[in-house]
Amino acid sequence: MEGNQWLLTVSNDILLTIITAMLTAITFLIFYTSTRPEVVVYLRLDRYLAFICVENIGKVTVRDIDFKFPCSFKIHGDRKLKDVNFFDKGLTMLVPGQKKETFAASYAGGSSEVIEQEPIEIKVSYKGHIWKRKSVCCNIDFDEFQGIEIVGNQSPLDMIAVSIEAIRQELKKLPSN
Repeated sequence: MEGNQWLLTVSNDILLTIITAMLTAITFLIFYTSTRPEVVVYLRLDRYLAFICVENIGKVTVRDIDFKFPCSFKIHGDRKLKDVNFFDKGLTMLVPGQKKETFAASYAGGSSEVIEQEPIEIKVSYKGHIWKRKSVCCNIDFDEFQGIEIVGNQSPLDMIAVSIEAIRQELKKLPSN
């Protein structure tokens, strides 16, 4: 009997040790995912306008954000991406969910030389509150939106036409002399 009791005690200890190790691993994974910083750079299309956005999609504040990209990459008009203050000098901090964006190009009236550029890779490096410096590479490619007629509900010309029609209907209601 005493041998069986000893075996039962040892097997219970082993089982409890395994359960404790699994719970510790789960706790660490939850902690890791809730404190991991994450910054992305992407191209956002709003109707006929393209914006380059930098966003903190992580759950913690990120600090000392720096960008590396080809200096010759052009955005709207004669501006280059390096002329945008936060891309040139970096950002001090982004809180979770915060984003910064800059106007990059217009798709209205056909393609422009900005849209016809080669895709670029932007390297973003930053620090979280307890993490060492982290780097990610994000690709910006204006060709992603080639052939898209419109993003959203109405084109700007349709919205103007609806507004003019509403004004015309209101003017009809006014009494005439």
